[in-house]
Amino acid sequence: MKKENLKSILTDLNEEYFDGKAEVKDIRIMKQTLRNVFGRFNTKTKDMEINSILIKDKRVLRFIIYHELCHSVVPFNNSNPHTQLFMRLFKRYKNYKKEHKYYLTFIAKWWITIGYLTKKDLVECGV
Repeated sequence: MKKENLKSILTDLNEEYFDGKAEVKDIRIMKQTLRNVFGRFNTKTKDMEINSILIKDKRVLRFIIYHELCHSVVPFNNSNPHTQLFMRLFKRYKNYKKEHKYYLTFIAKWWITIGYLTKKDLVECGV
């Protein structure tokens, strides 16, 4: 995915949910494909990084970019980055429950594909 496409998604979500006021200086794909980190926002540099696995599904990509946009707006708490305030904002995402389930299914399928988890593991943990 081209950087312009990432920026376009970021801009669209910023306009739709934050009236364009969320501050993000740059968005890019992570240099490494991590198993457990799908996005990160650096509060000091205002840069956002997205896991390359997400470019396979625009719906999941948008969901995680929105998640990281929420981090750009809600003050970051190192002991709990997903505070109640953060979660209230994150759950404003259109069809949040449906999109969250879709995201979890996407990640679960990827984890099975790379051998990180088995189908049995996922059933045991309720996914």
